[in-house]
Formats: sequence, structure tokens, C-alpha cells
Amino acid sequence: MDGSAVEKPVSPAALAARTGIAQPPTELMAVSADGQARCVVIHARASERRRLESEVGFARDNRADFLHVLAHELRNPLAPVMAVAAILRRQPGEPGIDRMARVIERQTTQLARFIDDLLEGSRIDQACEIPVSIRATSMDEVLARARHG
Repeated sequence: MDGSAVEKPVSPAALAARTGIAQPPTELMAVSADGQARCVVIHARASERRRLESEVGFARDNRADFLHVLAHELRNPLAPVMAVAAILRRQPGEPGIDRMARVIERQTTQLARFIDDLLEGSRIDQACEIPVSIRATSMDEVLARARHG
């Protein structure tokens, strides 16, 4: 530093809090109320909250990617099984084979619906992210909101 005062908005702590990026250790000269100068090193790190928010976002994105891949991988083997069951059912033959083919068709159709529901749930989860802000409040305010909706 050049000996001039560090303005609060550009201080390492303010930069770390505003950007969420840890600042490199900074050596500053601090002058106490009694006029004594001391050299201090500031290690300004991003807030724990920002780090946790980042981790939650990363986990959410990974979960969505996993669900999409899982649905794709589960759906792939269903199509040929359903096709074979349909072919078996249409072939003249033993009644037992026709009955088993209908069971296979019914069960694979159910599995396909479950997979679609899984994907739909994933899409809804991503679309319904509600921003939350933290603010100070009183217990009276909380109770009043609960009573009056």
C-alpha cells in the first residue's frame, strides 16, 4: 500500500463479501485510537453463505443432469422390450404367450410412465426455485402474518 487510507468499498473484506471471491492476503498498517501503528495482514475470504449457496447450486445441477441421464438410460431398453411384446401378442400361437406379452406391455408402459414422471418432477423442481432473502423480523410480525395469511 502507498500509505493512504483504504476506502471501505474497496477493502479486501468488502470485495470478498460483494464478489464471493477470496482476496489474497493483504498487509495493511492499522493505527489504533492511541496513535500506535501496527502492521496487520488481512485474509478476506468469501462468506460461508456464498460458498454454501454455490455448493447447493452445483449439487442441484448435478442432480438434474443425473436424472436426465438416468431417464434416458432407463427408457432405451424399454422400447425394444415393448416392441417384442407387441409382436408376440400379434402372432397366432399359444394363449399363454399372448397373456405374457400383454403383461410385459402393461408393465413396460407403467415403467415408461414412471420415467416420464421422474423427468417431470425434475423439471418442476428446477422451475420452482423461489428466491429467499433473509431479514430481521420480530416474533409479533411472524405471528401476525401467520394469522392473516
